[in-house]
Amino acid sequence: MTGVRDDTPLWLFADQLGPAVHGGEHAHREVLLIEATSALRKRRYHRQKLHLVLSALRHADRDLGDRATLLRSDNYTEALRRFGRPVLVHQPTSFAAEKFVHRLEQQGLVADVLPTPTFALPRAEFELWAGARTRFRMEDFYRDQRRRFDVLMQGDEPVGNR
Repeated sequence: MTGVRDDTPLWLFADQLGPAVHGGEHAHREVLLIEATSALRKRRYHRQKLHLVLSALRHADRDLGDRATLLRSDNYTEALRRFGRPVLVHQPTSFAAEKFVHRLEQQGLVADVLPTPTFALPRAEFELWAGARTRFRMEDFYRDQRRRFDVLMQGDEPVGNR
C-alpha cells in the first residue's frame, strides 16, 4: 500500500466478509459494509440467495461490532459519498466490479485497491501463469499450484503418482 494512512477504513463487498480479508494486517481498521439496492437489483437472485447475502452483511456488521459501519443506500457511490472518507478495498472478483472500483478511485472515494487475499494467486501472478495459453483447464492450474506450494508432492512427483 503506497501512501495509504494506517487509519483508512476498509470497504468489504458481500463476498469478502471473512477474517482472511478484514483480519490480519487489517484487524485494526474500521470496516465499511454497504447494502446497495441497485447492486441487488442488477442481477436476478434466487430469494434464498438474496436472503443469504443480506444476512451475511448484517451478521458481519454485528460480529465486527463498533469496528463496522453498515450503510443502506440505493448505490455504492451514494453510500461512499455519505460515508465521507476514502476507503481501501480489495480487488473485486469480477472485471466489471474492478472497473467500477477504479472509477471510484479516480473520484477520490477509494484510496487504494488492494490485491485480494482470497485467491491462491494475485491476479498479476495468474496472468503470468496464463501467459499465451490457449487452453485453460483447472487441472493444469491445480497441478502447477501443487508444485508451487509443495502440496501432496514427493519431490518433483505427485504423491502416489497421481
